[in-house]
Amino acid sequence: EAALHRLLASPIRLAILYELRDGECQAGEVALRVGLAQSPTSQHLARLRAGRLVLTRKVAQVVHYRIAADVREALDDMQRTTERLLGTLPAQS
Repeated sequence: EAALHRLLASPIRLAILYELRDGECQAGEVALRVGLAQSPTSQHLARLRAGRLVLTRKVAQVVHYRIAADVREALDDMQRTTERLLGTLPAQS
């Protein structure tokens, strides 16, 4: 469980997961969407893949990344919970 929390603690990895909710992408596309160079994006994708949050499909030399189905559901739940929590917190001045 701690390993999963470490994976999700990175804002970049969360952004990557949210981008992959919309469908399959290559690392370069993901990098453009999250505003990061391709090399660090690929490193984040490798960590997400090792944690089984992201799945891959290789066509010739091109790797396509997609979010695991159960992860998509968990992200949706997490986003709803975060929105509820933020709605209950007092505004900061």
